[in-house]
Amino acid sequence: MDGFASLLLLLCFLLSLSLSLSLSILSFLPVVSFLIVFLSMLLVYYFYFEVQ
Repeated sequence: MDGFASLLLLLCFLLSLSLSLSLSILSFLPVVSFLIVFLSMLLVYYFYFEVQ
């Protein structure tokens, strides 16, 4: 359960970071959002299999 809570905190941090990045770089919005989503998915799978 502790790993899941830390994972949620990490996802919230990544979401806020992606929002700030997309706001500062509006021209590269699709690329930045895609990269952030892809990296967050990789982190989710990594931490999920690392906890188990």
